[in-house]
This record gives sequence, C-alpha cells and structure tokens, in this order.
Amino acid sequence: MELYFRALRKSFDFYGRASRKEYWIYVLFYYVFYFILVFISAKDMLEYVTLVYWLLNVIAVVSLTIRRLHDLGRNGWGVLWTFIPIIALFFILIVLTAPGEQGENNYGPDPQQRNSL
Repeated sequence: MELYFRALRKSFDFYGRASRKEYWIYVLFYYVFYFILVFISAKDMLEYVTLVYWLLNVIAVVSLTIRRLHDLGRNGWGVLWTFIPIIALFFILIVLTAPGEQGENNYGPDPQQRNSL
C-alpha cells in the first residue's frame, strides 16, 4: 500500500527510476480501488466519482510509467506507445515486466538497491 501512495506523491516527478514492484503494486491497488468505485458508483448512480478517480490517477500512472522506462534504461517518450491500443498490450506485457538495469544508469540510482538499504 505504501508503494501506491509513494507513486501518487511522485505524480509530477518524471525523473528517476521505478522498480517493477513499485509499478505493479501501484497498478494492482489502482484497479482494486477503481473496481470498488465502479461498484459503488453503479449502485448509487455516481458515475462522476469513477471519472474523477481516473483523472486524478492519469498523471500518476504516466509519471510512474516514465520512471519505469528509465529503470529499463529507455527514454520516457516511450510512454506514448501505451496510447496505441494493440501496441500498448504488448508494450506493457513485454517492456514493463522486464527487469531493470542493475546499478546506476543515466536516470539515477537502482531502485532495488535503494529499497534494500
């Protein structure tokens, strides 16, 4: 849960690196909260609540994806691939599940080493 809130706090931080764990924990909690809101809003006719939640998380997920790409040693502009439907699926399954570069790279220190200290 702490990794989810860390990603939200770093919503406007497009520099540095994010580990696979940080990325996928965020995705997990995002969808758990999203489905809970969908269930609640469908029951109470509050569709706008789900929309507001999604809007609040768009920047956070883009920022987190850019930092995840940095962990792989790739440029953050690769996030644009996620906006093309079929390519996005392969991009997420192949690129974002790959292990990050070990040690420091051009984008900062290894997040795995930072977490172990």
